[in-house]
Amino acid sequence: MLIVGLTGGIASGKSLVAQAWSQETGVAVVDVDNIAWESYNPGTEVYIKLIEHFGNRILNSDQKINRKELGRIIFDNEAERQFLMQLVHPAIYAKLWQLAKRFQAEKKDIFVVEASLLLESEKIDRSFFEVFVVVDVEQEDQIRRLMTRDSISRQEAIRKISSQTPSSIKAKRADFVITSMGTLDETLARSQSVLDELRELARKKNSPN
Repeated sequence: MLIVGLTGGIASGKSLVAQAWSQETGVAVVDVDNIAWESYNPGTEVYIKLIEHFGNRILNSDQKINRKELGRIIFDNEAERQFLMQLVHPAIYAKLWQLAKRFQAEKKDIFVVEASLLLESEKIDRSFFEVFVVVDVEQEDQIRRLMTRDSISRQEAIRKISSQTPSSIKAKRADFVITSMGTLDETLARSQSVLDELRELARKKNSPN
């Protein structure tokens, strides 16, 4: 089984590619954000340490973590973002290894992990992955998509995009790049082409010769 890291900037089209691949036979796709939020459930070690660090301001009335508030706190604060990443990553990787064993037993060909910051922070352990795929988009398209998706101003969209590592840098660190410019069908066609190459890599890995 080939383990693939799928990443890309905000509003790049990464989730579109992940969704398309998840419908393919022999391909398992998971979103790291969902795994992370599971680790935030009340009573978990991560939950307790989050409250100790950030206080009750990150809690909803039902005592669950307020995602928007936590996201707001860490968005413009690199130190807080690094604290969160170091706290959550052990729980994430433990779950990923568990899932990898399960998908291996299910005879999946490819295990795709969708993760936003996969090629950004040097503190992320990338040894779990064998191949990295970046979904890239031109900045003007990215700005337009983000404004539409989040109903925000151009200035706010630019601020959010500027807080992340430029796509051009992430693309240089990737094994494959899928550009999401043009029509939806064009993007899906490019993503299918890359998936075909990943299937070939998986086949070679599994081949006894």
